[in-house]
Amino acid sequence: MSSLKELALKRESCRNYLEKPIAHEVLTELVETAILAPSASNRQSWRFALCEGETAKKVAALCEVKPGVNAWAKDCPAFIVISSTTRQSQILDTTHEFPIVDAGIATAYLCLAATEKGLSTCIIGAMDETGIKTLLDIDPQRRVHCVVALGYGAEAPSLQKDRLPYAELVREYR
Repeated sequence: MSSLKELALKRESCRNYLEKPIAHEVLTELVETAILAPSASNRQSWRFALCEGETAKKVAALCEVKPGVNAWAKDCPAFIVISSTTRQSQILDTTHEFPIVDAGIATAYLCLAATEKGLSTCIIGAMDETGIKTLLDIDPQRRVHCVVALGYGAEAPSLQKDRLPYAELVREYR
């Protein structure tokens, strides 16, 4: 088993996948891991739509929102669509959008679990949300936050992360 830091170094957005299917059991295991993610007040407002086969091809088409954008998705064997409620929370007179944060945490768990299994991922934010809701019969009151493309990457991860320096990103208080 890899450490969390090793997985974070290996995980990168992949846009070039091998024509190799992913076993359904592996996909369900990834979603089971994502479901373990924490959520505000344990609401678990996220929902996952596991898309394979013909449905995956339709999702890929709905991710190509304009010519050339996400065109690579057509070669991806599977997608997991992550949605949640749009309910806001009021805490101390401040409005919070916890379902968005919760969906982001679950997405990170999903992507790291995929990396641990030797899969590559790409988190897609530009998609035809209405089309995806219609295709997958997602409640119109829910929000589709992202579509995670999954497959076996055609190239090995670079293990190089282009990040701003620690001192620019972190302020320490003692």
